[in-house]
Amino acid sequence: MTARRVAGFTLLELLLAVALLAIVAATVFASFRATTSAIARATESGASAQAARVVLSRLSDELTAAEWDQNREETLFVGKSGEDEGGSSGTLLFTSRSHVWYPTQPPAVELATVGYQVDQGPHGLQLWREETSNPFVVGGTPERVMVADQLAGVQFRFYGKSGWETAWDANERHQLPDLVEIVLSFGETGTPREEFRTLVSLPTEGF
Repeated sequence: MTARRVAGFTLLELLLAVALLAIVAATVFASFRATTSAIARATESGASAQAARVVLSRLSDELTAAEWDQNREETLFVGKSGEDEGGSSGTLLFTSRSHVWYPTQPPAVELATVGYQVDQGPHGLQLWREETSNPFVVGGTPERVMVADQLAGVQFRFYGKSGWETAWDANERHQLPDLVEIVLSFGETGTPREEFRTLVSLPTEGF
């Protein structure tokens, strides 16, 4: 009587099948990680762009309404850019009419002193805004809020008769700059940075 041959897999075939399965699994996992990373980068980029749009829009409105008058001690415009361990760091302090003021209110509240300052945060630089006058209450307490986080740099440049400058004091120059350039940079150390910038034209004369 002839013995029948039982169908099955040899050890070599099993090892080959396991190896192929491992290769397929590694390929799928790598593709999944790449897709996840791309989604995360796109999300972060979108968040950075939205934050930059909000900050630049607000700063543009406030600077467009900036006022400096050498005959009014309460008006000022001082700005500068520099470098520190965290990256480029700029400060800006100026008076502005950007808030709502009603004619029935005292003249003292027609102007607000607005300041922007960069501080070091746990995940990069932070841009803070402070308004030292309340448009509704004379002698109101300063309002300080963080307007942007995880920044790699904040730069202000000022354009006048002598060209572009990294610092400007209206009391020393006896005028406001013609243009202010604002640059916000997002990104961690060692990674490509995203830059958002705008140019703002300032009023040449007081209101």
